[in-house]
Amino acid sequence: MVKGNLYESYMQQKKRKTNIQMLQQQKNHLPHPKQLQNFIQFFLSFISFKFHIQSSKNQIPSPPAHQI
Repeated sequence: MVKGNLYESYMQQKKRKTNIQMLQQQKNHLPHPKQLQNFIQFFLSFISFKFHIQSSKNQIPSPPAHQI
């Protein structure tokens, strides 16, 4: 029983260590805040542009019902 608990706590510690290491690595890989801001702005404008195209496609006037 104790052996299992020791093993579990060891694995949790190991997991915690790897989580911390991963967080530190992510911090290191994070781009400069300005770059990130520019990327987010670009991404949002790209999405809104695509959405605009789609909505303008949908706004093609459909013929009035009585003409069909």
